Amino acid sequence: MVDVHRNNIAVKTERRAYPRLDFHCTAKVIGIKNPVDVTDISLGGFFFMFKLKSKLKMGQIANIILNLPTENDPIMVKARMINQTERGVGCAFVDLTTIQRKAIHNCFETFKDTLPIG
Repeated sequence: MVDVHRNNIAVKTERRAYPRLDFHCTAKVIGIKNPVDVTDISLGGFFFMFKLKSKLKMGQIANIILNLPTENDPIMVKARMINQTERGVGCAFVDLTTIQRKAIHNCFETFKDTLPIG
């Protein structure tokens, strides 16, 4: 006899509009002395490691210089700080220009075959 009993498992609803990729590069947050390490990216934003939580406020918009490996030159973007964990800060891109959007899209497309972050 086969047991076809079903267990209902609660599944966390994904709130992100774009899938994230495991991705690493450095970035410079204007106003913070040391560079930060970006650990994932999407077409809508990115996450960076950051321990000094007192300098950043959620909702704040910062200028950030991303060193994308697919670009010859770093790009400066505006990003809103939207989530803070013990590991760091999640950001959403704000008011991207066409050139910035293309650079991020190019980077995303280049690395999209890496495993997405669950």
